[in-house]
Amino acid sequence: MFGSPYRLGLVLGMEASLADDRKAQLDYFRKNIKKAYKQIPPTIVDDGPVCENIVRGDDIDVEAFPVPVHHELDGGRYIGTACGVVTRDPDTGRINVGTYRVMVKGARTLASYISNGKQAASTATSISKRASRVRSRSSSASIRSRISRPRTRWPTRCPSTIGAAA
Repeated sequence: MFGSPYRLGLVLGMEASLADDRKAQLDYFRKNIKKAYKQIPPTIVDDGPVCENIVRGDDIDVEAFPVPVHHELDGGRYIGTACGVVTRDPDTGRINVGTYRVMVKGARTLASYISNGKQAASTATSISKRASRVRSRSSSASIRSRISRPRTRWPTRCPSTIGAAA
């Protein structure tokens, strides 16, 4: 993030010497993050602008968004660039936020390259295994897991609903 440990520390107001030791930098961040920022509790609402445009099921069409091609050599349009991709491992419940580019492949299909060694790669493996177990127990055509390696095509539904009827 921000290109180097030094730049990250600079942005977060850390001493420059911490950039030489990533563990010390991480420990400092974990110790001081709650002091630096006031947490704002969420507000649960039943209606309002945030609830006005909800699209589900077969009506989902990510191509309706004005998704740009960021660079002339990109392989497609990227709806997610320098964004936080949140994943939850269905087996362990572990939540991870990582920075992965997300490319639009079709109206209901997104692709993201997640290299081996990243937490989301472990989550993708768990999801793939779970989807395989569901497929072996069911002949239903409604299972829409499209996970392959090394590229991962995330289902258009929340990973916790893989195998559920559409």
